[in-house]
Amino acid sequence: GWLDGLFSVPAGAMDGDEPAALAAIREAAEEASVSINPDDTRLAHTLHCRTEGNEWLGLFFEVFAWEGTPSLGEPERHSDLTWTPLSELPSEMVPYVGQALTCISKDVAYSEFGW
Repeated sequence: GWLDGLFSVPAGAMDGDEPAALAAIREAAEEASVSINPDDTRLAHTLHCRTEGNEWLGLFFEVFAWEGTPSLGEPERHSDLTWTPLSELPSEMVPYVGQALTCISKDVAYSEFGW
């Protein structure tokens, strides 16, 4: 229902009463069926974004290890799960996610989108 047909990363909003890293871990469990130890994450990029008139901050976490085999955890919401190197991102990608991943590959901690 939103940006259908474009690739992204496991993501979502914080449910409240949870630190950002734990929200990212929860979303990865829900969407990719993996279990992540908080010690195996690091904040890799902060994106100040404006989309559809809304302003928000996106926090992108890098994950170094996980348990389980990544698989489609919400088939009613997502149609595919694909693993690609940063150097070969699909062209059909949510634009601000592509920007954040490109920044991460260049070790850029902060960027802006939609301004």
